Amino acid sequence: MKNIEQKIIDAEELKEQINDLIIEIDDEGITNLDQTVSRFVDFLYSKTKNDKTIEEIFTVLDSEEHSEPFFISKINFISICEHHLVPFFGTVDLGVIPDKKIAGLSKYGNLVEYYSNAFQIQERFTKQIGEKIQEILQPKGVFIRVVAQHLCSQVDSGVNNVSQFITTHTSGIYSMDASLRDEALKQFE
Repeated sequence: MKNIEQKIIDAEELKEQINDLIIEIDDEGITNLDQTVSRFVDFLYSKTKNDKTIEEIFTVLDSEEHSEPFFISKINFISICEHHLVPFFGTVDLGVIPDKKIAGLSKYGNLVEYYSNAFQIQERFTKQIGEKIQEILQPKGVFIRVVAQHLCSQVDSGVNNVSQFITTHTSGIYSMDASLRDEALKQFE
């Protein structure tokens, strides 16, 4: 394993940098800087921590079995781009072809929330959700689609040059059968 040294900006340093920026732009509308910076840092901490383990939030319904496909669309999320420290947000659509094991409906939302509570990139976020469903439920197939908007695209270019970024992840028979992927996409329209 690599030993990676990280530089952490403390709240005082961040506050000083923001204060310098405010003085430079001379914006009288920005008030209560201490509270604003504190809320921002609290938000970053809250979006990168999970109080429960994945095993506690995503559990199998032991008393139920199901083997027909099901689809859940538009699970909302917000995460923090690990490269720019600004939000990206959107929706997660998922299709699962169970092999008997299922989870309760709210558990899928909990799973999305769990993985969004991290400094993330969308590609990894999409894959983590799909792989965890595959690992815990062991279904015949999983299809995940994430549609998101990234504020970091505006940071890099100064204009909103990317309106939506779409990523997918498939496993099992969804990986092998294009007609099943097409069926899932139709369910998400």
